[in-house]
Formats: sequence, structure tokens, C-alpha cells
Amino acid sequence: MLAALDAFPGEARGIVVKASAEGAFSRVDGKIEHHPGAMVPVVDTTGAGDSFNAGFLSAICAGDAPRDAVRKGNEFGALAVSTIGLPAAVP
Repeated sequence: MLAALDAFPGEARGIVVKASAEGAFSRVDGKIEHHPGAMVPVVDTTGAGDSFNAGFLSAICAGDAPRDAVRKGNEFGALAVSTIGLPAAVP
């Protein structure tokens, strides 16, 4: 996976790859970083990816740095998997 991130063309400013319980990897301005996921009991994985995307995009739209946006995405994803059913889990 890291090789794929490193080979990503320079057209885009960055890319994020979700890695389930391992968190996510990002490549921003040529720098690859691992963003560990939160260790939570997994009850239901329904909507985990969508929740990550919601947290990430809400942070980016609010002007947060990419690193902080990935952290927020991981937090939202962890909330989603720690309970049954999505609506109760995501703020």
C-alpha cells in the first residue's frame, strides 16, 4: 500500500487510504504518514467508511489541516463501529 501511495502522481495535493482497524495512511505534499486508528470494541461495521469520510470532509471543509482531518475521520469511524446501527453512533 505504501508503494502505491508513493507512486501517486503529483497532480493532486494529497491522498488518503483507509486501512480499517489500522487507521489510515496519507500522502500530502509527498510525505507519507500513518494515522493509527482508535482501539475500540467492534460491534457493527455498518457505515464505518462513510463515517470516516464524513469526519474527514467536515474537518477539511472547516479548514483543518489534513493530519487533523484524518484524525477526525478515524474518530468518526471508531464511533460507528462501537455500537449497533449508525444513527446513534455518529454525532
